[in-house]
Amino acid sequence: MLPYEREKIEILTKQKGKITPSKREDLLEAGIINLNKPSGITSNNVLNKVKKILQVEKAGYAGTLDPAVTGVLPIGLGKATKVLHFFSLGGKKYRGTLYLHGDVKKEDLEKAFKEFTGKITQKPPRVSAVKRVEREREVYQIKLLEMKGKNVTFEIACQHGFYVRKWCHDLGEYLKVGAHMTSLERIQASSFKIKDSVTIEDLEKNYKKWLDTQDDKYLEKTILPMEVGAEFLPRIWVQNELEEHIVHGSPIFVPGIIRLTSNITKGRDVAVFNQKNELIAIGNAQIEYDIYQTLESKDKIAQNLLDKGYYLRKKQ
Repeated sequence: MLPYEREKIEILTKQKGKITPSKREDLLEAGIINLNKPSGITSNNVLNKVKKILQVEKAGYAGTLDPAVTGVLPIGLGKATKVLHFFSLGGKKYRGTLYLHGDVKKEDLEKAFKEFTGKITQKPPRVSAVKRVEREREVYQIKLLEMKGKNVTFEIACQHGFYVRKWCHDLGEYLKVGAHMTSLERIQASSFKIKDSVTIEDLEKNYKKWLDTQDDKYLEKTILPMEVGAEFLPRIWVQNELEEHIVHGSPIFVPGIIRLTSNITKGRDVAVFNQKNELIAIGNAQIEYDIYQTLESKDKIAQNLLDKGYYLRKKQ
C-alpha cells in the first residue's frame, strides 16, 4: 500500500456552508487522462499522440516511463498541467519481473526484499532524466508474487523518483549473483490505478464520438476532472468568495474555512477547494491539524503554491 492509503481520515466541519459539487465542463482545458501506456513507445511520443487526437496545444505527463515499460501515465490537459507535479508525489506501485543470474533460495530472496524495504540510497542510471547523484528514496512494500527458478515476479510500492531497474540490479549485487529487470508495469501513480486506465484507442474512439454528437458522456469516459488527481492529498474547503483572494496570493486564514481533513500536517501539500468542490489551489500547510481547534482568526492555515493570478478553472 502507498502511505496515503493507510491514513484514517476524518472531516472536521468548522462552520456552516454547503458543499455542492458541480460538473466540470472544461475537461479538454483542465482534465486528466489516466492513460495505460503501451510498450515500445516513449512517454513523449504518447503525449504527442494524445495532443494530436484531442487537438490540444497544451498537455503534459507526470512520471516518465521508459519505452519498454507499460502502465499508468497520467496526462494533464491545459490548466491541469500546472498541478501534475503535485499529483505525482503520492507514490508509485509497480508489478515487474526480474531474472537472477545465479541460483538463489526463496528464503534468501525474501530476506533481501526485507533489506531493500524502507529508506534506501540510489544513484539514478546513466540514462535518466535527472542528475546522477546519490539520493534517498523510500520503498514502502515489496511482495514476492512468484518465483520460478531464476525468474521472479514482484510487486513494489515506492516513493516517486525511484528507479526499479536500478533496484533490480542492486538486489542482484546484494545476493552476489547479479540480476536484471525483464519487464515492468506501473499499476498505480498516486490515486490513478491501472484498473481504471484507458488506452490511446479508447481515447481516440470516444473523442470522435464526441465530435459527432457533442455529447459530453464520451469525453467523460476517458478524461477525468483534475479534482480526481487530488484525492490522496489533505483537503481544505473554503468559502467561494475567497477564491479571488487566494488565487492572487492571499494566505488561507481560519475564518474562511468550511471544512478540512484530519491528515493535514505542517509543511505538507494540501488541495484547496471551493464550495462547488472545484480545485482552486494547491497550498502548503502552515499548521498541524491537532492544534486547529485552538487557533485564532488571524492564524494562517495554508499558503497557495501556484503562481499568483493563476486560475485552475474558468474565471466566472
